[in-house]
Amino acid sequence: MPIDYDFDKLFDMLEKVTFRERKQEHGTNRLGFPPYRGAVWGRVNARFHGWREQSADQLRYPHIFLELKKLGDAIVPFEWTSIQLARQLVCPPHKDKANIGPSVLISFGSYGGRSGYIYVDGVKYNAYQNPLLFDGSKLEHFNTPITDGIKYSLIYFRC
Repeated sequence: MPIDYDFDKLFDMLEKVTFRERKQEHGTNRLGFPPYRGAVWGRVNARFHGWREQSADQLRYPHIFLELKKLGDAIVPFEWTSIQLARQLVCPPHKDKANIGPSVLISFGSYGGRSGYIYVDGVKYNAYQNPLLFDGSKLEHFNTPITDGIKYSLIYFRC
């Protein structure tokens, strides 16, 4: 089902920002994930300080959070606490151990959905401008390489 949302506007907004590189030395808990650029909005686990309701990215980019909230309100059928953004990430098979219940994944960008597919529990999906609801804490998932263009992935979840 088509989504009534301006993905081009969001893509242009994100391309104006250089998000920090996420890699093992910078505190990502994703063993085996390659370095990538991304951000987190909403509730985060701040090491040694407990849970925080606003991430540093949310404080740094509140205008992007408002746009992501608008999209989330349109596509996510549950109350979410966090949004993970990844640019050009090809993730290995994994489960999201800290997530509670379902997640919604959606991808967009200049890659046009011609690559970067997601596999959930062995089944291939194309999440290009098409929300995918699944329980990432229970089902193993990964995605394939992006062969052309820029891909952004958003994951709305509870933690």
